[in-house]
Amino acid sequence: FGDSPEMADRLLKLILAGTKTATCSSRWEWEHEHQTPLTVGALAVITDGTNQPRCVIETTAVVETPFNEVTPEFAYHEGEGDRSYEYWRREHWAFFARTLPRIGKEPAETMLLLCERFRVIYQES
Repeated sequence: FGDSPEMADRLLKLILAGTKTATCSSRWEWEHEHQTPLTVGALAVITDGTNQPRCVIETTAVVETPFNEVTPEFAYHEGEGDRSYEYWRREHWAFFARTLPRIGKEPAETMLLLCERFRVIYQES
């Protein structure tokens, strides 16, 4: 998760605490990587900032949503900052502004996001 070792560690801590139970990614990123979008039941290994595996999550829901239609409820379940929609919107816009140019895109209000809900099914003890 994230685009730096520090962000990976920060988000991992939220996941392991049960605070972060949702995430989103740009549909453009999936298309650029020629990956099939997430499906319910998909498993993912989550690593820390040193790329060491720390837990496994299972996707419990995926909804494709334009950036400008993400709900305050979803923002809350992302678990970051003060969990407000305003925080989510500001930080995610900044994230996409940093990462999307790598694939030749710029953030847009109507860009499609894959909004994922998940649960931890295994974690290092």
